[in-house]
Formats: sequence, structure tokens, C-alpha cells
Amino acid sequence: MALYLLSYDIPVDSNEDMRKDLKAFLESQKALHILQSAWLVPLGNESDAEALVSAASQHVDEDSRIFVCELFTDKRTKSWVNLMKSDSAVRGLLSERARV
Repeated sequence: MALYLLSYDIPVDSNEDMRKDLKAFLESQKALHILQSAWLVPLGNESDAEALVSAASQHVDEDSRIFVCELFTDKRTKSWVNLMKSDSAVRGLLSERARV
């Protein structure tokens, strides 16, 4: 399994349907919405950051920005405070899906 952090910027004057479309895509991937524009996205081992960017890009326009990086279970590589989801939900997803 693999776990990715996906963050995006969609211009303020963009169509609201684009935000809804991207949200629906991320929810279909069983992603966890942790900040206004940041999601934890669990994927299989065959996936990579570039493939996730490519898939997510299909749901936004060319003026939007997307950043993706893979997360690992090593405690020193991540930290957070006051996310939109509980600490236990985030830790659970990390322990289930992030690679060592």
C-alpha cells in the first residue's frame, strides 16, 4: 500500500463545479480531507505521485495547481496539529497505508 499527500490551489474565480468534481474524485479514492485543500490519498503499490497528479488534473483546469508527495511511516517525516480530521483517523490511515 502507499499513502500520498495531495494539496491543490484552485483560483478563487474558478467554477465551483470544478472543486466539487475534484472532491468527488478524491472521495472515490477513499481519501481523507485533512485541511481546506489537502487530502491523504491511499493507493496501491502500483501507483505513484505522477499518476495521482495526472488523475487529479483531469478534474481541474490549467490554472489550478496540484502538489503530491508520498508519505512514509517513519515518525520523523511528518507532524501535524489541528487537522480537520481526528489524530486517530490520520494515524490509522498512516499505519494502514503508508510504506515503511
